[in-house]
Amino acid sequence: MEQKTKNNDEDLLSRFIGKEENSTEFLRDIVISFILAGRDTTSSALSWFFWLMSVNPDVERKILKELETIRSSNGKNLGDTYSFEELRDMQYLQAAISETMRLLVLRSIALAACPWFVELIES
Repeated sequence: MEQKTKNNDEDLLSRFIGKEENSTEFLRDIVISFILAGRDTTSSALSWFFWLMSVNPDVERKILKELETIRSSNGKNLGDTYSFEELRDMQYLQAAISETMRLLVLRSIALAACPWFVELIES
């Protein structure tokens, strides 16, 4: 139970890396799977997000204001990276990304699916 509580803030990849029984080949395969699995969804989500920002400049301004507020409250300079805690504070940005995914991403991925039945022949 302690191990489970200790890992609550770790991401999935860190959990795989933390297990000593996982080989480097296994970890390589996991990373490749993450990259391939996220390719279409990530590119679609980002494309739709930036398109929505271009047609909703008020939302873009609010996101930029939120980023500036977090940056200045933590004494960061322009170009500095944000910590995980600072990323968690970006509630408006999270809401905008979630709304983009709710409205558009799944619909565009569903359109990319095969429109007819394909039978695979085992040889």
